[in-house]
Amino acid sequence: MKRNKGFTLIELLVVIAIITVLGTLGTTGAAMVQRQAKKTQTTTIMQNVALALEQYKTDMGIYPQTDDPKEISNALTGFVDEPDQKSDKYYKNPNWRGPYYDIDKKHYFHQQNNQAIADSWGNPLNFRILQPEFNKSKFDMWSSGPNATNDNGLKDDVRP
Repeated sequence: MKRNKGFTLIELLVVIAIITVLGTLGTTGAAMVQRQAKKTQTTTIMQNVALALEQYKTDMGIYPQTDDPKEISNALTGFVDEPDQKSDKYYKNPNWRGPYYDIDKKHYFHQQNNQAIADSWGNPLNFRILQPEFNKSKFDMWSSGPNATNDNGLKDDVRP
């Protein structure tokens, strides 16, 4: 009995199914890794901002008295509206020894226009300095997370 060399249709379908499953797992896994990397990057950004706020408080004696992300950004960078437009409010204050935080200038040109310090998704961080709920002795800070919806530091929001 002579046997034909080659693959049967069933063998080919099994191989195609295996390749499809492996491809799907790889794509899904990559998306999960990318999402976790953005969360980790956002946490690092928030830790740096927290250090900047502490240094600001050391020099000025008080945290910026606002919950507005743009005003907090201005207080930490000393800039207003443009990356090189210095604010007299800060640069002429003898106690202010900033800038305390250096915003990546691409945010000025591509998306933020000094709206605020941004998370890794390009959304402004949220602050609750005047009446913190999570950290009563300092301030609250969180990112709206991957869905860009502010859940007041809950659900998928990212907190340091």
